[in-house]
Amino acid sequence: MKEMQIVYQGQHQSFESLSYIVFDIETTGLNATKDELIQISAVKMEKGEKIDSFNEYITPSQPLSDFIKKNYQYYRRRYNEFKIITRSTTKLFRFCSR
Repeated sequence: MKEMQIVYQGQHQSFESLSYIVFDIETTGLNATKDELIQISAVKMEKGEKIDSFNEYITPSQPLSDFIKKNYQYYRRRYNEFKIITRSTTKLFRFCSR
């Protein structure tokens, strides 16, 4: 298999001189074909400083598993904050583009 270069004209730069967004996602499991997103978070960084953040809980199409309910109690407590995924991704795109 041919190796693919993913950075073109890359240069060494310190993160303190850049603007970027860090993403974190939580899912109902690790199976890419059946498990779903239940939380999307992002933090905007500029010159090493946090300038904005985003967090959305997403309603899965199936009830949360007993494992998640037992081990991740904050999902149970925040279930009334959950949104449908299309609203959450639209809000995430807006957050990233402003």
